[in-house]
Amino acid sequence: RFLVASSSRPPRPRLLASLRASLATEAELSALRTYARAAFAIFGAVVFWVGAWSMMDVQLNGAQFHPQQHVRDSLIGLALLLLTDTYYQCGYVNGSMLPELLGFAREKGANWAIRRLGDLLMHARVLLALCGSVMLWNGLYNLLYWTPHEDWLRVRLSQNSVIPARGIKSAGCVVIGLVLLIASGT
Repeated sequence: RFLVASSSRPPRPRLLASLRASLATEAELSALRTYARAAFAIFGAVVFWVGAWSMMDVQLNGAQFHPQQHVRDSLIGLALLLLTDTYYQCGYVNGSMLPELLGFAREKGANWAIRRLGDLLMHARVLLALCGSVMLWNGLYNLLYWTPHEDWLRVRLSQNSVIPARGIKSAGCVVIGLVLLIASGT
């Protein structure tokens, strides 16, 4: 009576499924998987941005400020966002400027090779869009950072330290940015 035959034990997958079901519903588990994927994506994006931003500022543009470099970066970045049809998404606006580009790979009768080509093109599109967004935001940031420069503001404010000038400039950017975000409805 106390000895249990090995055949009477439930199979492991059923035991794990019942344990999982007792901890969370399928909807809750799906939500947790979505949250985990989002966390990995956000962390990955931050790591990508840190590396790409540093490469652009240090290796590509150097230590000296040259406005034409940052205008070039901004224009190339904008072109990449437009070509990959991700310009709207970067501004959190729904819509598309181009027709469906990869629809041929999602058609019901598409063969394996066409679907893989569609996957490859989708990943290339994401990579180009990421590079374009880094180039655009890096170029715009550097143009805004250097225009007007904090030392110029410090002299105009008759201050010995750059900190008050940096505070005024940062607060001005926050206010202008918030006004633009509110005006855009995003």
